[in-house]
Amino acid sequence: MNLFQAAGFPFSNVGLSKTWVSFVAPSFKIDTLFEMHRKNADAVVSANYVVLDGLNRLAQRQGELFAATVNDYTKVTRDVFARAS
Repeated sequence: MNLFQAAGFPFSNVGLSKTWVSFVAPSFKIDTLFEMHRKNADAVVSANYVVLDGLNRLAQRQGELFAATVNDYTKVTRDVFARAS
């Protein structure tokens, strides 16, 4: 018995090759990982197009509303000054 076994490590005299024999890592498929990332990137690009299209439409609509508001107030101001004289 060595010092490690006495300290509570019963497998301390087993070599590393024997320790890792039962450890089996799952096979790693890099193609599957790349496919997953490609699909994620496609989804992000599609979502960004939807967001940017919505922001573009919002900006156009706000511009139209601003132009309509300016036209309405210009008309009201002309009517007020026309009646005052």
